[in-house]
Amino acid sequence: MKQLKPLYFSLVAAGTLALLSAAQAQPVTGTPYLSNMDPTFPTPGALYPSWNTATITAGPTGLEVQSAGYGSGYYVIPGAQVQTILPTATEVQLQFTVGGNAGDYNWVGTPFILNDDSGSYTYGGLYSGSGNPGNPATVVWNGNTATWTLPLQPAELAAVQGGADHIYSFNLEFDPAVLINERTSYDVTFNSLALVTVPEPGTLALLGLGTAALLIFRRRA
Repeated sequence: MKQLKPLYFSLVAAGTLALLSAAQAQPVTGTPYLSNMDPTFPTPGALYPSWNTATITAGPTGLEVQSAGYGSGYYVIPGAQVQTILPTATEVQLQFTVGGNAGDYNWVGTPFILNDDSGSYTYGGLYSGSGNPGNPATVVWNGNTATWTLPLQPAELAAVQGGADHIYSFNLEFDPAVLINERTSYDVTFNSLALVTVPEPGTLALLGLGTAALLIFRRRA
């Protein structure tokens, strides 16, 4: 067992580092939740259709919008929150939570737009719903919470990999489409919007190696 210890600790340490890098996400506003957004969307003309009269609140778990009908908002990230995007990022992820009975949100649309130094890119333009078997493979519903995970579009990905790209604004949208049970309004909280680094296959293999070393050590101990 004494001879195994140095190898064991080296492999587990390497696996731990791999796990940390595998879980890397970069929130576009600098905080895990969209809790630091200005709910007034200060840019003139930034709110569209029903969001002009919506109740919009920044809470601890994100930006809550209570409205009826299609609406959207264009948000300019304050200069102090603008970051250089990690060049390893390959995906973008949006998470939102609907209020009330998740089954009422049968088929909703939540497209969003990222505006960076290279242009504007629209993501998540398809419809989905809680418990709906026809959901796109890129969205996962867990009860009332949905998570869109999408690959960055080629032009944006190239800009990001250049190492000097920034997201300076984004659009959030909500199309209630078919709200069943005669619901006339909706309550949706946009929890988070982040750029995600997907681990390389070699990184996952390294993590597996560290885990295997742990099992060997425990068996021999």
